[in-house]
Amino acid sequence: MSWDSYVVLEVNESVFMGDSDQTVPRAVEALREQGLLVALDDFGTGHASLTHLLSFPVDIIKIDRSFVERLGVDEPSGVVTRAILDIARQLDMRVVAEGIETGQRADILARYGCHMGQGYLYSRPVPAQDVTPMLQLFGQKPDLPWRVSASASG
Repeated sequence: MSWDSYVVLEVNESVFMGDSDQTVPRAVEALREQGLLVALDDFGTGHASLTHLLSFPVDIIKIDRSFVERLGVDEPSGVVTRAILDIARQLDMRVVAEGIETGQRADILARYGCHMGQGYLYSRPVPAQDVTPMLQLFGQKPDLPWRVSASASG
C-alpha cells in the first residue's frame, strides 16, 4: 500500500468558503484525485452548509464535539447526530465522532451506527513515538472478506 492509504487531510469549511480564490479547494481536490482521503472537520458548526457536501465532496465527516458532549443530555443533539449519520451513509461517506469522553456517549453513538470516534475515552494526546504502536494495536483494520473463495482456500 502507498502512503495515501494511511493519510487523511482534515479541513474545515473555511477552506471551501470565503473569497473567490479557489487555490486551496483546487489543491484539496487534486490531493483527493491522487487517492488521499479528505475529512471535513467540525461538521455542523460555524458556517458549514449541507451544500458544501455537494460542491466540495469529502470522504469523511467529523461530527463536532459540541453535539457529542450533549448526547444523552438533550434530544436535539441526538436528532442532529442521527441526521448527520444518515446523510453520510446516503452519500457513502465515513463518519468520525469527536470528543467522546464517556462510555455512555460511545454506546449512544454505536446505537446510532457511528463506529469511529476519537476522544479522551480512548486516549489523551501522546508523544509522536507512541502513535505507531497505538495505531498498530487499535487502528482501523481493512475490511475482511465475508467468505473465502474456493480457489483461495485450496
